[in-house]
Amino acid sequence: MPEQNVLANIDNTYDYSNILVVPEGIMYLVEYCFSVYTGFLKLIEDNMEKNKNVNPAEAVYDYKKGYNDRLEINIRQKLNDSFGFTYTDIHAFKKDYDEGKLLNIGGIKITLQLGFGRGVGENIDIHENIFTISFLPYSIVFNRKSNHKDLNMDKIEQGIINTLSTKFPVGNSIFCYKK
Repeated sequence: MPEQNVLANIDNTYDYSNILVVPEGIMYLVEYCFSVYTGFLKLIEDNMEKNKNVNPAEAVYDYKKGYNDRLEINIRQKLNDSFGFTYTDIHAFKKDYDEGKLLNIGGIKITLQLGFGRGVGENIDIHENIFTISFLPYSIVFNRKSNHKDLNMDKIEQGIINTLSTKFPVGNSIFCYKK
């Protein structure tokens, strides 16, 4: 996996301001992000288990626990600029979604941060990957920032792009028109 440890400055931004932010699309996207995050945590757990009985100087890490991993969904209230709710649990999000508490809001920001170490022993490269999807009226933007090339992170980026492209209807308007 040497090509996975190539330093890079990835800062990809995609504008989806012409999509209609329907509740079903948001739920699908949130479920996808939680699925990715759960799978990521499992990779870290499996990698730690694999290295449990190995001399620390010889331990090989593909996904070593870092300090920068989280998934947050922030809901902005409609009446002010402050965020009203923060979710880090899919069950709490689904409960409020089912109860209609996520309607008539001012915006949603989904932050999926996947930070980990990769290397042998003490020679660990820190991998930072931040996926941010921001839904505000007339401004819907997806951004990926990474400091290494990584095929798995490319797949996550593509999964988010596919979701935004297929699970949300397009509504071209005079404010945002795209072909």
